[in-house]
Amino acid sequence: MTPRTSRHFGIGAILLACMSATAGNETRGVGIEFLNPGSNSGKPFSSILVAVSCAHFETVTNIPDDWYIQTLRPALSDDPRWKPFASSSEGLELAAGHGVSRLTDLKKLNGGIRLVIENPKCFHISVVVEDDMSDEGWPRTMLSSADLVLK
Repeated sequence: MTPRTSRHFGIGAILLACMSATAGNETRGVGIEFLNPGSNSGKPFSSILVAVSCAHFETVTNIPDDWYIQTLRPALSDDPRWKPFASSSEGLELAAGHGVSRLTDLKKLNGGIRLVIENPKCFHISVVVEDDMSDEGWPRTMLSSADLVLK
């Protein structure tokens, strides 16, 4: 699919998967919307890891102040947090900078991540939310597909 033949709809939702165009097995313009923050609702978090299989990240917007993003291949990362996702084709990390810029509501990120699903038959997404700035030892929270909307 070339940019001339694809249609993109701007959806303002980070984990709200809206398919805007399909060519063969490829689906473009899939966004993600967080529905349920899991058991740590309202608690601060400082990073989010998103791992996908049979897809890649198309755009990332709506980045909070003092946060950074990076894409990577989980299998090639030395960071032990990515080891469970070594079979994923691509990873995205969103994390707070050195300032106190943690968030308490995942829904504030809705509208910021868009994917290209290369093969819907093998597509898989994993999301981990964590807080590495806390002395309380807040555990990592793995969000399931029930916590996300992909349509």
